[in-house]
Amino acid sequence: RLALASFVLGMLAWPLSCLTDGLIGMVAIMLGMIALDRIRASAGALRGKAFAWTGIGSGIGSVLVMLGAILLLQEAQRQWNLELDAGVRRSFDAASLPDAETALGSWSLQAGRTLDAEELQAFAELARARYGGFQALLVRDETASPDLFGGRHAVVLQVDFEFASGRQPGSVRTVLAQPAGSVVPQMRIEGIVIEDSKAPGGRIEIPARQAPSEPATE
Repeated sequence: RLALASFVLGMLAWPLSCLTDGLIGMVAIMLGMIALDRIRASAGALRGKAFAWTGIGSGIGSVLVMLGAILLLQEAQRQWNLELDAGVRRSFDAASLPDAETALGSWSLQAGRTLDAEELQAFAELARARYGGFQALLVRDETASPDLFGGRHAVVLQVDFEFASGRQPGSVRTVLAQPAGSVVPQMRIEGIVIEDSKAPGGRIEIPARQAPSEPATE
């Protein structure tokens, strides 16, 4: 029975490994090893070596795949953090139109939103004038909104922007999009908000909010 249980759990471990963090695979390995010990001790009275070995092999395979997936996800997260930091830094450091054009490569706007190099440069100059040079991005919290059908997974980061004059709270809207020719999704910026009670509207943001369109009159 233990051999059969190991076999069944080993088969289930593959489709369920992501949901159970490899736990089913580890149980399959344990039951298979116990079954093999009992089969050896039974002097031929018990059978089921094939089931036990299959369960052990499937369990080991599912655990290794799960560990590999975890390592890949950690590496992807590290790459996304680098892309985020570089994109925000380039956006705040855009001192010229060529700098702003380069920074726009880190952006991916929602449908209907626009942003050009002049707007980004003006935003960077305003931030430098009010707070000094940008130094670091400190993430406090994040909220993910997966899009299983559209492929654009939004992540809103609650952050502190470290400037020469001190910290300013705010947020960065990002999206994980998979560009053509790339296997791993890339993190792109959709918007930056600096919370500032002294600024008009209590914030400085880019892209700027679009005023609601007025209804057409006859």
